[in-house]
Amino acid sequence: MAATCSLWTSRRAVNDVLTVRIADVTSATGQANTNTSRASSIAGSLYNVFGYKPGNVVDAQLKFGFDGKGTTTRKNALSATVTAVVREVFPNGNLFVEGSKEVIINNERQYLTVTGVVRPEDIAPDNSISSDLLADARLVYSGRGVLADKQRLGLLGRVVDLIWPF
Repeated sequence: MAATCSLWTSRRAVNDVLTVRIADVTSATGQANTNTSRASSIAGSLYNVFGYKPGNVVDAQLKFGFDGKGTTTRKNALSATVTAVVREVFPNGNLFVEGSKEVIINNERQYLTVTGVVRPEDIAPDNSISSDLLADARLVYSGRGVLADKQRLGLLGRVVDLIWPF
């Protein structure tokens, strides 16, 4: 007797849809310290140059030092659902999926895009998959609007950062 297959466990096709449950938490800390120094000096004398006896005429010193320190700590959490579309079915049955969502709240636009490779056996009976089960997963969360604009460095600040060498 053949086993019964539900709609969601049967073979998938291009343009089928499934829900991606995103529950992503990341945390990273980095620290760097750099300290370098270099000193050079040169001294010399020129005697009897064109009949002139000036003594020591070349005396130069070069000192260079750099001391840099940096620390960064970052924590992110993202929780959402996105309906994704099967864009490609690979010969082994795995699926390349892609989905996006745009939400507008108080003139702020939030964009969420997800892509990745799904194994059909990882798809839950409710036709959903957790984002941590996507291979080659790419989650992009961005926004546009007054708040997002205020988070960016202004034009003058960017120009100064570009041309200021120190």
